Amino acid sequence: MSSKLIGMNDLAYQVKIHRDHLSFSQDELAKKIGPSVTRSNIAHLEQGLRVPEKDRLKLICESINLPNELWHPFLNDISIFRLNFEIQLSEFTGHNTSTKDLDFNIELV
Repeated sequence: MSSKLIGMNDLAYQVKIHRDHLSFSQDELAKKIGPSVTRSNIAHLEQGLRVPEKDRLKLICESINLPNELWHPFLNDISIFRLNFEIQLSEFTGHNTSTKDLDFNIELV
């Protein structure tokens, strides 16, 4: 199945929308998931500041029933590298920067 990678801001928005739809606060969701996920993990994800470690991202996304195609690409090491690059570039330039428009279709595994 081919899909275009979504950007960090897209993931952040989808996580927040799905959490809100379930009427969970960030703190309530973190407590529901368990001790490995904190409110800060969820807040940073929703603000587009950083993607949590793969296992935490999986727990968060599965707990809010986020469709796999929206978050599975973020488990890919190349995607994580790209996101970290975007974050550093944004900090350097002072502007929200994305390489999303430069992406080619990738094969999801």
